[in-house]
Formats: sequence, structure tokens, C-alpha cells
Amino acid sequence: MNSAYRKQLFLSLLATLLALPLAAAARSGFSALDNGIELMSNLFYPSVLLTNQNVQIGFFKFLYFIIIFTIVNWVLGKFIFKADDDKNSKRAAGVIAFAFAAISAWFMPENVALGTAGLITAIFNLLIPVGLTVGAVYLAFYKLKESWWQHLLGAFIILAAIWIINWTMTLI
Repeated sequence: MNSAYRKQLFLSLLATLLALPLAAAARSGFSALDNGIELMSNLFYPSVLLTNQNVQIGFFKFLYFIIIFTIVNWVLGKFIFKADDDKNSKRAAGVIAFAFAAISAWFMPENVALGTAGLITAIFNLLIPVGLTVGAVYLAFYKLKESWWQHLLGAFIILAAIWIINWTMTLI
């Protein structure tokens, strides 16, 4: 693939992702399209997680299983078994990682699962505005410093970041 095609593909995917909220709010009158839009909306905003605590616990335990399995499998395969090309070592690392992750997720207390889920949510709610601020400051003060219009664009980026951060903090 050449770079122009990759750029066009990336911009098309970005435009599609940006259009999802608008598509979720629209009604076309065509029932199959409406059902597809509703399915996408429910996929990214599952309302059952908000109402049922057992579903929350099961969902977060599953996510913890995936995270623990991935990390333990990588550590075992890379450092313990040194399984670069050996399939039996990779298989052994996968079995041990699966057993460790399954036991860890199954026997995790409910309070720990819900508490760490709340902690992860709070961390990401803080990281998004902080990351936006750091990115805007980096762009404005380190990348855009050649000519007058870049300084003006940097000031606009800082003002836009302040506005977005202020708006996101009112939602929290």
C-alpha cells in the first residue's frame, strides 16, 4: 500500500468514527438501518452495566482476566520460558497464564472488582483532560513557533483546549 492510500484510509476511518454519534442520534425511516444504528449505540453504551451490579462485576472480572492473561503470558513467554521460536514453550506459557488469570479473576472479591473499576474510571476521567492539556501545550509552545500564523494557531489551540477542559470538567 502506498502512503496516499493509507492516508485516505485513515481519514475515512476517522471520519466514520466522528460520524457515529450523529448517526446514532438520527432516524432514517428504514428499519434495518435504524436497528443497525441502535445496535452500534448499545454496543458502545451498554445500559445493562448501569443497572445490574452482577453484570458489572462479571464484565469487570472478564476484563481483568484478559489483562492478567495478556501480561502473564507475555512475561512467561519472554523472560521465563524464552519462547521466541519454540512452540511447546509458548504453549506452556499460555496454559500457565490462562490458569493464573482464571484463578485470579474467579476468586477476586466483588468489592475489589467494583472498587478497581471505579478507580480505573476515575483515572481515565482525569487522564483525558490532562492529556489534552499536555498535547495542546506541546503543540502551541514547542511545535508551532516558526512564524506569526503558527503563534496565532498555537494561541487558538490553547484557547480551544481550555474551553474543552472546562466543558469536560462540568460533566464530571
